[in-house]
Order: sequence, then structure tokens, then C-alpha cells
Amino acid sequence: MPLLGATVGRLQYAGSALAILLMIQGATGSFASAGLVQACYSVGAAAGLPALGRLVDRVGQTRVFAIFAPVCAAGFVALVALAESGAPVAQLAAVSVLVGAAEPPLGTSMRTLWADLIEEAKLRESALALDAVSVELAFIVGPLISAAAIGLASPAVAVLVNGGLMALGSLLYAASAASRAWRGSSHELGLFGPLRSPGVLVLMGMGLGFGTCVGAVELGIT
Repeated sequence: MPLLGATVGRLQYAGSALAILLMIQGATGSFASAGLVQACYSVGAAAGLPALGRLVDRVGQTRVFAIFAPVCAAGFVALVALAESGAPVAQLAAVSVLVGAAEPPLGTSMRTLWADLIEEAKLRESALALDAVSVELAFIVGPLISAAAIGLASPAVAVLVNGGLMALGSLLYAASAASRAWRGSSHELGLFGPLRSPGVLVLMGMGLGFGTCVGAVELGIT
């Protein structure tokens, strides 16, 4: 159940990027504006996910997902409504930041949950490998779902579909017994937490470089 929910929710990771980009381009006639709005969504997610992850540690997964999944879904709807009404790019960018910031931390929560679900080290490694496969699957299937929605309807519909996948997957995950039972551990890491670790900073730098390249290639191909 938690892996099913996480897999469904992850489908919008890559799919929403394509849908938002094409929807904003169609609404504004500018790929520059579309790229800006999409970048704002990514910035919101980059800022929001660590904050929500810390909140999950303190109050548990279920509460955070039950609150922020509907908020994020409402943000997707608001973004579509604004784009369809011809709202200024500044408004679209602001809402896009909020949508990204409200996105529930499915990936990190699922990986954390494996430690409680499986105690044997080798089996846990296999489970984490399966989890990684589900992420790769999402990056393959997600854009296909968006492309199908765009071809059959419109980019706006594709954005709504991705918002629905996010909400459905997040709520399925949060409803699972394993997620409801999970509790974070209390610790005193200060304001910056793991950012004080040089190793974490190196990994963040690598992730930033990789994400920048992927985003640039995606925008260039589109």
C-alpha cells in the first residue's frame, strides 16, 4: 500500500514539468515565461521539501500528507484557472512557487519507511532498489501520461491530471498502516540541521548540477 501510493504520487514528478511548461507557453505565447514559471515551481519544491521533511519528523507523516496534499492539489487548480484567465506572469510564478512548496515529500518519506518495514539489511537493500526502480518508472510513465492528456485534451487538463495523481498517491500513502504508525526521532540539530555536514553539502551540490542539466535539456527539447 505505501509503495503503491508513493509510485502513483511520483508520476507527477516529471509529468507536471512538461504539462506546466506547455500550459504557460500556450497562455502567454512565450517559452521564456513558461520556463520562469516552471523554474519557480522547482524552487518552491526545493525550499519546501526539506521544511516539510522536518515537519514530518516532528508530527508524523499522516498529518503532513493529509494537510499538504489537498493544499498542493488546490494550487494546481488555481494555477490552471489563472493561466486560462490570462493572469500576469508574476501571479502565475507566485502560485507556482506555492504549489511546489506544498508538494508532500513522498520520496524521502517512503525511503525512511523502509527502515521500519524491513529489519534485515539485505532485504532492505532490495526494497530500496525496488523503490529506486519506481522512481525511474515515474520519470518514464509520468511524461507519457502528460503527453496523452495533452494530445487528447489540453496542457491544462494534463496539469490537473498530474495534480490528481499527486493527491491520490499522497493520500493512499498516508492512509497506509505503516505510514500512520511511523514516528520520527527527536534530535537537536539546530536551524540548519544536516546542512552542517560537509558530505550533505557535497551531495546537494551534485544534485543541483544534475537537476540543472536535466531541466535545461527538458526545456530545450520541448
